[in-house]
Amino acid sequence: MLREAKLSEYLDHKNVVRTYQTGSSNGTLFILMDLCEGGSADDLMKLHGGTLPLPLATYIMLQVLRDDLIRALPKEVKEYCEVTT
Repeated sequence: MLREAKLSEYLDHKNVVRTYQTGSSNGTLFILMDLCEGGSADDLMKLHGGTLPLPLATYIMLQVLRDDLIRALPKEVKEYCEVTT
């Protein structure tokens, strides 16, 4: 799982939270990333009874995918994704 988290350090896209560093310290994994104000995805799901309504989930995914997120990935990450899928 740490390897996948480390890949997030390469993402640079306006619709993705910036990850600065991933690693472990004394056996505890960590991810250092930008602060996103406004609540967590878990809070949003709880607000809607544990799952997101399809229109809201679709809207969120379209925001993430807008402007070709895949194009924002560096070559190394694209190659990794092709190998693991």
